Amino acid sequence: MAAVAWPTSSARAHNWVFAGASAEFSANGAYKVRLRFDVPAYLLNDLPERVADADMMAMIEAPPDELDAQLEKVRRRFQNSFRVRADGKEFEGTVVDFPTRRQIEEWVSSGREPRLPIMLSLLVEGSVPVTTTELALKFPEAIGDVLVSFELPGGVPQFRKAPAGRFCENVAVSFSPREPEVEVGGGFPGVFAMYLALGFQHILPKGLDHILFVLGIFFLGSRIGGLLWQVTAFTVAHSVTLALSLYGVVRLPPEIVEPIISASIAFICIENLFATRVSPWRVAVVFGFGLIHGLGFAGVLEELGLPGNQFVEALVAFNIGVEFGQIAVLALAFLAVGWWRNKPWYSRCVARPASALIACVAVYWTVERIEWKPGAELASASFERAHLSDAVAIGHAREIVGDGAVQALALDATRRLAAE
Repeated sequence: MAAVAWPTSSARAHNWVFAGASAEFSANGAYKVRLRFDVPAYLLNDLPERVADADMMAMIEAPPDELDAQLEKVRRRFQNSFRVRADGKEFEGTVVDFPTRRQIEEWVSSGREPRLPIMLSLLVEGSVPVTTTELALKFPEAIGDVLVSFELPGGVPQFRKAPAGRFCENVAVSFSPREPEVEVGGGFPGVFAMYLALGFQHILPKGLDHILFVLGIFFLGSRIGGLLWQVTAFTVAHSVTLALSLYGVVRLPPEIVEPIISASIAFICIENLFATRVSPWRVAVVFGFGLIHGLGFAGVLEELGLPGNQFVEALVAFNIGVEFGQIAVLALAFLAVGWWRNKPWYSRCVARPASALIACVAVYWTVERIEWKPGAELASASFERAHLSDAVAIGHAREIVGDGAVQALALDATRRLAAE
């Protein structure tokens, strides 16, 4: 979310601030809307630019019981006014978090200057049909204009301005986890064979990070039993999150998943330098990292697309292909150095040096992936965190108000954040 300062007349002691919202929609139609707004102005049921400072201060300094009652009243008022429009039909949301008297008191006593406006956040949750193709949001008129960042499944963030008390312009959306659909000939055998091959190829030769993770598993200990426990834990874990992600139950953006995947490789291989055998802790760690790798597999499969009429078959085939790829990696590792796994010098001369080398590569990848910030993700993050400085936005507020050019703010914020 973002807050945008606007220069005002000398009759006012503070700059009024645009409300900012981040609307995150999941593939199953569920949504979370986080709104950061001027609380005292809304308590007085008037637009922020029209409310006098003295009236605001009188409201927030009211007796505790009176302020609590007023907050509950405006919470209900927001609940009754907020709407999501999906394909022309309006839906209510549920306010699950709303500013409290304690938060207001903490703001006032924090010593921050200026004391006004008091910008706090609320959270609304709800859902729309998964068949929805167009979305829009409307906020209560007393909130004023709201700058909205739409976070949509598998899409680039889109920005809109919701005028006071009115819906923003529609945003196109597709909630289906099976998009884009692909046509595969040959019926079930053709689908299965195709996605089996795609799953295998995602490991060998394309999945270098997954190859290194499997090798990290391979290089700890010399007993087959310990290796099988790790491989089983990894397989079960990534199979679970692969399926859940494609059905829209669990999702994480790639800018979070990819650094964790590379960090998991580094962790496993660094542990190889100190551990001598596979412990229950190690199996649990591999399972946990497997959950993250499954989200990575899901991202690849979403890019490839799935046939809508044979979604499950393609998913199962892809997962089996991934397992075959992992088995192939282990087989090649056994052929290369497996003959010496029981030798007393194996760990010192083979496993630990190899683990150290892989760890170095993984650490480099982790740093590289954390520092990688595409413009769209930066713009989205700037709205979501609500930490844009007022100075970033002041010079561009007129662009946003005029003609609904909200993306001008996002692009400018991106450039400035990147420069920092």
